[in-house]
Amino acid sequence: MLKKTVLLMLLCCMVSMRVSCGQLNAATPLVFSESNDSTSRVETNVLKTVSCVFKGLNQQVSMVNYPVKRAKRELARHRIDLIFPVGQAQSSVGELSAAISIEKWYWLTNFQSHGFKDELIGKRVGVVAASAAHLWVLEQQLPVTTKVKSIKQLLNMFLAGRVDAVVVDRNHLSKHSNLYRTITAKPHFWNFIKFEPKFVEFSSKTLQRQPNLLTLFNQHIEGCDPSSINLLANEKSRLEDYLQPALHSITKYLLDVEHLPSLATQFETSTVEASWQQQLKRKGGPLYDYLLTSNLAMLLKGIQRNASLHITEIMLIDAQGYNIAVSQPTSDVYQGDEEKFFNSFPKGNNVVYVGKLQFDQSTQTYQSQVSFVLSNGNKPIGVVTFGVDVGKILRAF
Repeated sequence: MLKKTVLLMLLCCMVSMRVSCGQLNAATPLVFSESNDSTSRVETNVLKTVSCVFKGLNQQVSMVNYPVKRAKRELARHRIDLIFPVGQAQSSVGELSAAISIEKWYWLTNFQSHGFKDELIGKRVGVVAASAAHLWVLEQQLPVTTKVKSIKQLLNMFLAGRVDAVVVDRNHLSKHSNLYRTITAKPHFWNFIKFEPKFVEFSSKTLQRQPNLLTLFNQHIEGCDPSSINLLANEKSRLEDYLQPALHSITKYLLDVEHLPSLATQFETSTVEASWQQQLKRKGGPLYDYLLTSNLAMLLKGIQRNASLHITEIMLIDAQGYNIAVSQPTSDVYQGDEEKFFNSFPKGNNVVYVGKLQFDQSTQTYQSQVSFVLSNGNKPIGVVTFGVDVGKILRAF
């Protein structure tokens, strides 16, 4: 609690400087409220993300602390400029930012299950009263036998055997190491439910007054590196395990049928991006056909097609960082300046890099990229990157 109070004091002090900020009105503080009641306490990392964004914008802010209902009323009356954190279903009067954090909801049970609704019938289900998880459990028409005031109280009741099943944000639990260790020492089971994003909700009048604010705010979120978008170790392992058969098919093909070529032996790399953009528009041309219709590309397309939407794209990348075959068109050919390549290939054989969790607006899914270094003996020769629907894989496997 002391750490959080100090952070709040630092936030208000840090942004009190009057610094010009492009087209933002940095000299006029934005007034915001932390959504605060007995069931919804803001995580320190969320506060860090929001304070980091406003620091990057050189935008002054002034904080007030209201209960959730009061904060929503004040926002609707345009007496404050923004509130956070807000769930998608809770938004009603303003406009939402991109996600500032992503909760990872799991069933934590004392019995083995697959998280199916009928498996919870007759079990003692506990919730934090009036929390987002409580509302979700009611939507699923599951009986709630126990309601408490805090997640710590709920977990202690689980440990005492007074409830059989609870919904837990594993990001939150990972920050309570003592409780986590106690739980892992007892019989327990985890089943993934869903990702639950949290947002900042801006007053419409504030956005009319500062029309660039929402765009600039969203652009700065990724640079503030919200820790919640990093996958947990067990989640990364499950993605890697799921992809092993696909990886085996690709490595076997490269070993038995066709060695991994280099794009530089086929095309002039200094002009490859310009050629790609031209051919991408007309969906045809030597480079386009090479990347999307070769035997290697057809192998990747077949693997993706058979994955029932669990795999969303596959890229085969050569040692210089250029795509050599893809299952579907990409925005550019060169991948050597992206995390999937420079966090995998330079580190050598058997390296696996799992990227951050990203929300795909067009498909309304949470995606990540998993990159495996390909080798010929002890020599790395390229990278294969899989785009995956993380939620679908965690629920199914």
